[in-house]
Amino acid sequence: TVANGAVNLTAVAKDAAGNSTTSAAVAVNVSNAAAVTLAQLQANIFTPRCSGCHNGVGNTLPGVMNLTSAAATFTAIVDVPSLEVPTLKRVNPFDPTNSYIVQKLEGTQSVGARMPFGGPFLDQATIDQVRAWIQAGANP
Repeated sequence: TVANGAVNLTAVAKDAAGNSTTSAAVAVNVSNAAAVTLAQLQANIFTPRCSGCHNGVGNTLPGVMNLTSAAATFTAIVDVPSLEVPTLKRVNPFDPTNSYIVQKLEGTQSVGARMPFGGPFLDQATIDQVRAWIQAGANP
């Protein structure tokens, strides 16, 4: 295992005669972050920060979007078109940049307010956890 951070990698190729050559170095950034689960996001973000408004009560936003449990959250956001921008899914698995929830959390949305409504807003490291979960497929 390589420690987190910037690392330069090279490759060495050897032939049967014992000749070898080394490639040019390539810079990479190592991140050994553990996979983020929906259960973790639910416990750390959706329940404490979102479910007070997104409670599954009513026919309009915010209540109509139920973020009160991991199962409800999954059903409410994964592969579900946004009500504000129907051309975008709330969560588009494997594509955090085109997931409306990320745009709402980062404040880059084209319609409506940044979330959580009125702030305080999530820090980028926390938003990156949501991004990582979506990038990995947004599994339940």
